[in-house]
Amino acid sequence: MDSPGKPAPGGRAARSEFSIRGLSRVRQLGGLPWMGSEGTSRPTRAGWRLAGASEGVVLAEIVLQQLAKSFAGGIHALGAIDLTIASGELLVVLGPSGSGKTTLLRLIAGLESPTSGAVRIDGRDLTPVPPHRRDVAMVFQQAALYPHLSVFDNLAFGLRARGVPRNQVRSKVNTVAGLLGLDPLLGRRPGALSGGERQRVAIGRAIAREPRVLLFDEPFSSLDLPLRVALREEVVELQRRSGTTLVHVTHDQAEAMLMGDRVAILDRGRLLQCSPPRALYDHPAHRFVATFVGNPPMNILPCEVERAGEAVRIHLLAADPALSWTVPIESLAPGWPRTSGPIELGLRPEAIAVRGPCPSAEAATDSPILCGQVRRLEFNGAELLATLALGPHRLVARLPANQDIQDRRRVRVVLDLSRAVWFDPASGQASNSNGPGEGR
Repeated sequence: MDSPGKPAPGGRAARSEFSIRGLSRVRQLGGLPWMGSEGTSRPTRAGWRLAGASEGVVLAEIVLQQLAKSFAGGIHALGAIDLTIASGELLVVLGPSGSGKTTLLRLIAGLESPTSGAVRIDGRDLTPVPPHRRDVAMVFQQAALYPHLSVFDNLAFGLRARGVPRNQVRSKVNTVAGLLGLDPLLGRRPGALSGGERQRVAIGRAIAREPRVLLFDEPFSSLDLPLRVALREEVVELQRRSGTTLVHVTHDQAEAMLMGDRVAILDRGRLLQCSPPRALYDHPAHRFVATFVGNPPMNILPCEVERAGEAVRIHLLAADPALSWTVPIESLAPGWPRTSGPIELGLRPEAIAVRGPCPSAEAATDSPILCGQVRRLEFNGAELLATLALGPHRLVARLPANQDIQDRRRVRVVLDLSRAVWFDPASGQASNSNGPGEGR
């Protein structure tokens, strides 16, 4: 792995100088100019290479076995994580600050030594292997470039260190520079670049040497929105064409859901779930996942359930007895609570509908249709977000933008329990979850 120097001090403020038109042109031409037999426009994952490459990239499966890391003072950054990242997979690691995301990347790269457990790549235990022998490239949150080298030389550094012939170095550097819009900047030094330009050079340097594993530690966080969207689209396309195993860390859930083949959720060093984006959204394995993923997040309502023959009676806790209803078992989603007692009901905003005025709460007592009050309306272009009050509880419904609804009015609230997720109040675990590996 490259060992970059410190980021260049100063420099102009980050600005969007990236040519999105140029990106579109690259996309029209098929992305990077791949080497292969004539007429081959899309290489297979098993055999790709940049122009000038001498051999294909070897795919890399990463296996983390009971991987744990603690620091001095009893700080537990990661706790016994088991995770398999398939060869050629783009895995996004998502979580709040301090959840252990960067520590996980540094353990894979070899920049940190685990307290216990192992890191295996292609079946080989690399735990004792130093970073430069792992064939792993890492892009950091802050672009770490060599300040005394030009953009061209920064891009070429890893290739030259590995003894790549000069003509191949130039060909690969020019190819990557064309992809990332760096052609006009190849003669400049990092101090003469904006923040966004420096970060693109850092990404290009990692891509140019075609490592088995790419590790991204929030490389888009310092870029403005248009550049961030365009660049991550090209990175995803490049990764899919190349088949390189990529682990991407972010705290941006939209970015995670758009990029990842799977998304791994970390919280306080614990792996709570690793699933494809759709499964993560529809079937969260833990209450934290339900409330962290989604905008607005999943509504969580504390309830008490009671089995009554072939029906289930549900009562919202700390609410008026009128906020109870009885529904047939067949109307409930899989994983509904089989025993009586306290439970948490989770519903996504789109699983809640509003059906017009509600004349009285009594009219809805034994029905899945409840009476609530509109407390806030937020117009968001194609949709309308309505905050509703059910007694002391608040929930958000996602409604069509043209729905006729008025603030502060009492309305009928319809809960689609076939899309509900039920959580244990003590552990936060979903009642139908098989643990962190669900959805792999």
